[in-house]
Amino acid sequence: MSELLFVYGTLQKDHINNWMLKNSVFVSDAWTKKQYAMYQDGIPYVTNKKRVSQIYGELWLVSEAILKQVVDRLEGHPSWYKRKQVSIMSPNEELVSNCCGVKVHEETDICGACNEHCDVEDFEEYAWIYFNDCTKGKLMERGRYIPNYKI
Repeated sequence: MSELLFVYGTLQKDHINNWMLKNSVFVSDAWTKKQYAMYQDGIPYVTNKKRVSQIYGELWLVSEAILKQVVDRLEGHPSWYKRKQVSIMSPNEELVSNCCGVKVHEETDICGACNEHCDVEDFEEYAWIYFNDCTKGKLMERGRYIPNYKI
């Protein structure tokens, strides 16, 4: 079974831990639908306790094994980061559809993968994200992770 995973830090393309997603499928760049707060102290922390901005990242289609055996271990779930599901949008504000794990065109409701008609209202997508209530470091007001950022 495949799962949608929203990544916003070192698991993104061209970042140090992206190799862990090597057998996964990149879906698209994406944003969280709701606002959260991102702090960065070498690595990023996203908390759902404060609303600052949408969080920018990437959407990946991963196997359940990669999610639970690789990413959960990296993130220290459930003791350090906590994995939860959130609504995701693409940067042009189209909701990502659950149809095939890719976005549905907003005007035609046609799935980008299977070319079938999908009712976007029925397919508001949820992807896994990792939250951590740590607020040390710099508040990243635009919700973007900056590699090698120095405080």
